[in-house]
Amino acid sequence: MENIKSAQFHPHYQPTRLANSSTRYDATAFSSQGGPLQVSYPAWTNPISSWIGRGLTALGLQQLHGMANGDILGWSYVAFTQDPQTQTRSSSEASYLREALLGPTNLVVYKNTMAQRVLFDNNKKAMGVLADSGGIQYQLNATKEVIISAGAVG
Repeated sequence: MENIKSAQFHPHYQPTRLANSSTRYDATAFSSQGGPLQVSYPAWTNPISSWIGRGLTALGLQQLHGMANGDILGWSYVAFTQDPQTQTRSSSEASYLREALLGPTNLVVYKNTMAQRVLFDNNKKAMGVLADSGGIQYQLNATKEVIISAGAVG
C-alpha cells in the first residue's frame, strides 16, 4: 500500500496520556516527508477508552497499529487531523488553501458551488466540471487539473 503523502505524522505525546492508553501506530503508513496536514493522537484520552479496549480484546479483536495502513480488522486508538502542539484541528483549509492564497496563484475558489458532474475526455482524464451556483448551471474547463473539495458529509 502506498503511504499517505499529504499528512505530516506525529506520534502521540506520551507524557500526558495514561500508560493504559498508549497508542500503537505504523509510521510507515505515512510519508517521511509528509505534507502540511498534521496527523497525531490527542494528548488526552477518555478514561473509559482503556476499558473499551479490554472489552474488544476479550471479544477476540486484536489491537492494531493504527488503521491508516488499511488494516481495519481489529481495534485501535484513532489518529486525528490535529496539530500535536496546540491540540487544535488541522483542516485542509488551514493546511492547504490558506497557504496557497498567500502568494501569487491562479487558483480560483468557487464558494457555495456544487460540482454536479466531473467531465472527462476520451482518455478518461478529468477536463472540467459541470457546476451549480444558486440554481445557475455552468461548465468549468481546466487545462491542467481539476481539484474538487467535498467538505463534510451529512
